[in-house]
Amino acid sequence: GLVTRRSGLRALLGLLVSVLFLVLLLRQVDLGEVWDALRGVEWQWVLAASVPFALGLWLRALRWRLVLRASVPVTQGEATSLMLIGLGIGAPLAGWISDRIGRRRRPAIIGAVITLATFAVLIYVPGLPVWAARVLLLFNGIAVGASTICFAIGRENNRVDAAGATLGFVNMGMIGGGALFQPLIGWILDLVWDGRMVAGARIYSVEAYQTAFLSLIACGVIALVSAYLVRETYCRPVDYAD
Repeated sequence: GLVTRRSGLRALLGLLVSVLFLVLLLRQVDLGEVWDALRGVEWQWVLAASVPFALGLWLRALRWRLVLRASVPVTQGEATSLMLIGLGIGAPLAGWISDRIGRRRRPAIIGAVITLATFAVLIYVPGLPVWAARVLLLFNGIAVGASTICFAIGRENNRVDAAGATLGFVNMGMIGGGALFQPLIGWILDLVWDGRMVAGARIYSVEAYQTAFLSLIACGVIALVSAYLVRETYCRPVDYAD
């Protein structure tokens, strides 16, 4: 049917975009070194890490589906596809722009601003057209992709002998954020629940989700302020900066 064809086209578009940026990225990489690194990877840990990552994407898609269900008919699968396409575009694009202009803070600030703005519009502007919700979900994914710059910022702002710990700490912050906000949002939802139940399950209103998602807006503001205050490295380790 039409829905199946549209889903297939979105999946194909996401694959083509990912391949395009992968090709652009690999043009600047020594493939021999990449192969040597891949041979040393312990794939069982990669697979183990992929499970919570995939679950996090699913939960974020569910979040948007719950928020938009009252006014915009965006399915959970559609929200997931749009965010993944956005991430596939945004992550390598933000890294490439950062390297190109020789700045880390500026792309991080722009990514934080767009993420915060799209969050606010999607959550608090009623009656969005379907096309507008789709565009906002896509741009939200693109902007979130700029968070990969945090790895470069963390690495360049610390000593070489602390590189592993630094990257691990940055990654912990990204994964830990999801682990923190899921129960936090659930706790806020319970606080503002109006008592409605269907088949023994609690039903939360759109207003309840909007209240709970104020935590995401607050997090976005903190991210923006942090991006503004972080030390600029000019794409060089501070140990070697002038």
